[in-house]
Amino acid sequence: MTSVIPEGSKVSQDADDATSEERHAAVYRPTVSTTSRIRRTALIVGVLAAAAMLARLFLGGTVGMADNYDGHRLTCQLDVIVHNADSRRAFEFITTRYDDHKWYGETCGSGGEVYSSTARYLLEAAKAVTPLFGYAGALDLRVLGVICALLFGAATALLFVSLPLKTWMRALVTGLLAAATLDSTVALYFISPLNESAAIVGMVFVLAMMFRVVRRQQAHWADLLVLTGVTVFTVLAKTQTATVVLAVLPVLLLRPVKLPWQKKVWAPAGGGLLRGTARGLLVRLPALALAAVLALTTGAYQASKPIWFQEMYNYHQVFVELLPNSPTPKEDLVELGLPPRFVEHTGTRLNGTGLTWSEDYRLFYDQVNTPLLMSFYARHPERLIGMADRGMVGMVNGRASYLGNYAENTGNAPYAKDCRVCLISGAFHLVKPVRWVVFPLLWFGSIGLGLWIATRRRLSPGLRGTGVILAGMSVATLAQFWAVMFSDGSNDLDKHMFFTWYGTALLLGLLLAALVALEQASRPVSGLAGVPGQPGTVPAKSGARPQLPSPAKEGTGTGSGA
Repeated sequence: MTSVIPEGSKVSQDADDATSEERHAAVYRPTVSTTSRIRRTALIVGVLAAAAMLARLFLGGTVGMADNYDGHRLTCQLDVIVHNADSRRAFEFITTRYDDHKWYGETCGSGGEVYSSTARYLLEAAKAVTPLFGYAGALDLRVLGVICALLFGAATALLFVSLPLKTWMRALVTGLLAAATLDSTVALYFISPLNESAAIVGMVFVLAMMFRVVRRQQAHWADLLVLTGVTVFTVLAKTQTATVVLAVLPVLLLRPVKLPWQKKVWAPAGGGLLRGTARGLLVRLPALALAAVLALTTGAYQASKPIWFQEMYNYHQVFVELLPNSPTPKEDLVELGLPPRFVEHTGTRLNGTGLTWSEDYRLFYDQVNTPLLMSFYARHPERLIGMADRGMVGMVNGRASYLGNYAENTGNAPYAKDCRVCLISGAFHLVKPVRWVVFPLLWFGSIGLGLWIATRRRLSPGLRGTGVILAGMSVATLAQFWAVMFSDGSNDLDKHMFFTWYGTALLLGLLLAALVALEQASRPVSGLAGVPGQPGTVPAKSGARPQLPSPAKEGTGTGSGA
């Protein structure tokens, strides 16, 4: 229903002075009926998402991800062992059953060190309820798949509620974002002892909570607490997920915070740059405290990773990434302060039969470190071109070729790959020949578009927040890409590029949400026709009575959600 506000009236003058946020908030404050309808729809969306995940995991036979022995670092802490363990077949097929077994000392952990991950909590939950499903053994990973599917459904429902879009556009964007998790590159980790399962679930909740935080002019303290909590859970799932903090921190600090005992956000009055900066910091003190907690937690977890991880990264960066792709390998070794004879170990791994087992390894260990390698690439930036190309190829592949997805004795060949849902992974493979056009355009274009939307004052807070999330996720994905290339390099690249693949796939849904925000910005704001500064408005005759939007139709606009 179109409202008409007479020119020269007090209502018109007040509207002219109002900010875009106030105008949008005045019209798009959801009614009880609107909120109730959105929540009912979200419940349906969540049930459908969980059902879709369960169907793609179990319908037609169970599929999952075989263990490359990384899963043992967690399952041993639950005092279980793979049923009928056969190291020769471990990579070829998935095994869902684990039996009771007590592990001692260095037989459990990572290189003799305890391996910490929030994925352990999901595994413990699966172990606790395995008997309820009637499965044999102490733990069955199919139960983990059910738990992850239910959590995925809950996170998808929360995402639907939080999106600042019209109902049908919420459904479309939520569906595209859910397709990234349903894809065979991602979903198979839900039936696996690997800690990617917790990271995936955490990422979906993080995305949903970021939209929930930015949808209003003021951030609610409870939303910030939950966002910080799910981000900590995600970061502590796997060391690779630390880059998600780059997307979350701007969202935490974007809005002033309203505490429960405040009727409105307090800030000192007055103008000026210094006072304005002080005011901006004061109204964000709770968010700053949570950001500090998140940063410190991330740093502490990165510092607690097993010491030999960095040793492995240095070795693989030289002998798996640098030397095999170098036109002058001996000269590179000399520049790194290493003997040219080390070139004979090119292509070897840390746990292989190369330099690791020779008397010269101490020389490598003492000489090579991360600052030395970074300074080398700074002097040879042309090497980054080839590195980027290898990284994009690995990202397109997205999953390790040496890990099977089917159980043994199901009629599938060893190392067979599931492709029940390969919509996005199939699209990535199609554009592989033009990867230098598609992926940089997607990454950097998303950053540019996101920042542009974030600075459009005429948009509602929720729509501008969509731009912040799009740009932040793009930056986090790029950071993840280069974190992989500068750590383990080409070693096991397809598997290590998983989170870059996932972040890039999520960008497709976020990009659609951003484009919808632009489309909505080009239309007159429902219920504000006649307000100066609004597109498509026609001033009414003086003395005409303002007509307010109908509550029954209010939900058809770009409401902020429930």
